[in-house]
Amino acid sequence: MAVSGVTVPAGEIADRNAGFPLAFGSHAGDALVLGTSRWAATATAVFGDADNTAVNFPVRWATDRRGYKRTKPATTATGHTLLLDLGTSASDIDVLMLWGYAGLDGVTVSIEVADTADFVTNPVTIGSFVFPASDRTRRVVLAQLSDGVNAEARLSGVQFMRLKFTKGSGFTPEIGEVWLGRRRQFWNQPLAGTGFSPNMIGSLSSKSGPGQSSTTYVKARAHKILEAAFRSSNTTEVDIVKDLNDDTEQGTRHFCWIFDPSTTDLDDECHVMDPQTELYEDPVGIGEFIREHIIDGAEQAPFLKLETIP
Repeated sequence: MAVSGVTVPAGEIADRNAGFPLAFGSHAGDALVLGTSRWAATATAVFGDADNTAVNFPVRWATDRRGYKRTKPATTATGHTLLLDLGTSASDIDVLMLWGYAGLDGVTVSIEVADTADFVTNPVTIGSFVFPASDRTRRVVLAQLSDGVNAEARLSGVQFMRLKFTKGSGFTPEIGEVWLGRRRQFWNQPLAGTGFSPNMIGSLSSKSGPGQSSTTYVKARAHKILEAAFRSSNTTEVDIVKDLNDDTEQGTRHFCWIFDPSTTDLDDECHVMDPQTELYEDPVGIGEFIREHIIDGAEQAPFLKLETIP
């Protein structure tokens, strides 16, 4: 397939730079081709090179929308490549999140796409960075992907992708998720008093013995609940909510929520949310033109707040 790109609309970039919420529920890795996707033992590998995926750590875990199950290569080396065949009908990509990783302190990653499996035709580096040595959140977001022309691009027709990991000494990378999304950029902040609720604590208490001593078993700690209300005044804003609902298959699949996006890649706090209802229902009408929408969800483990606690 031929990779093509267009610049992300200026209005969406401006809204992101203003700190308005950004969400993505589509995932170009949902239809990952398992027969050709794999880890390879060098940082310059192409599709068809020997499979170096560790036994019991399958590459399908890299795009299953779950950050707690990690895939990894079978060996320790100074360079590794994760090869992802996204198939011939992958959705558009303009944001990438790496989530739930380990063993990557100080490692450089370069993310490349190409028209052909040998990375000879139209190879493009869409992003690269060094994993921070003190990172505890185990998630990074790239919302400024390049198509070789535009600094912040929306890519179409991506089938062949590789992530090249390198370091001066031997290491074994572990990746929980490579989320390849298409952003839905909100046009304003949620209404006052809506958004994230205080961190939820789920627990179970039991009493036993003559003195009725109590024991508390913690089930969830630092768990975010989202209930954000937005008011739309035109069809463009309504379509953002409708499209996010479609991306999550009418609220049946996880989505990523960045409440206060940064103007700089790698700095975003991204929560993975499980919708509690359809994200687009018949909106509440307020007057003749204003409509009110509710975006809700329960954060999925590993919880971001808990990851940042030493």
